[in-house]
Amino acid sequence: MNIGDMVTCNGCHRLVLNTTKIKGMIFCQRCITQLKFNRWKKFIFSSVDELKMMRDDVEKVSQELGFPKQITMNLVRLFDDYLDQGFIQSVGGAAQQMFIYKDYFEIKTDDFFRKTLMDTVSGMLQKDSKIDVFNSNMLSKMIPQGTIRYEYKDYESVKLSTGRNRPLNCVVVFKNKNDPYSLDNVYFFFAHYDLPEVKERINNAVKVIQEHIQMSNKA
Repeated sequence: MNIGDMVTCNGCHRLVLNTTKIKGMIFCQRCITQLKFNRWKKFIFSSVDELKMMRDDVEKVSQELGFPKQITMNLVRLFDDYLDQGFIQSVGGAAQQMFIYKDYFEIKTDDFFRKTLMDTVSGMLQKDSKIDVFNSNMLSKMIPQGTIRYEYKDYESVKLSTGRNRPLNCVVVFKNKNDPYSLDNVYFFFAHYDLPEVKERINNAVKVIQEHIQMSNKA
């Protein structure tokens, strides 16, 4: 081990070799473990309450470990940034994650599994009698790459479509006001709907989005 390669942990101030960086802060493996970083590093929380509980836990641990006050504040700020953006909840789908905020929602599609998801959805929609015209360009529009932000004002409604015979037995369908690729609707979010807790989260997500669309249309 070369002493020149070692750096100071911003939490405990020990000289260490193996570190993890969080927004410019450097932590040793011991501090990272104590902070339960693996539980929140992706910042995917099902609700505001879950986010706040994790934030408070991180703040408590950092104080107990004797971190500098500024480091503790910076850690807390990571969570508060999401609250400032109006975060409401998130829900997981098939290779997708939906994040709902006060003024908009986002859908993130895992690039690695996108091709598999597109193949599955293609087979599903081609068997749907309501889809008369279907091509790869439309599919790319239905399942865009990466993380896309959507404004509530651009949509008329959202609904949940379920079916036992579908490979993905839950489809969240967004009716777009002016989308030439949509036919009547845009299918953005695909999920499995088997577990009770998944049903509850998706049902609630659709309800929240519908309420925000209605409020946006009235504005």
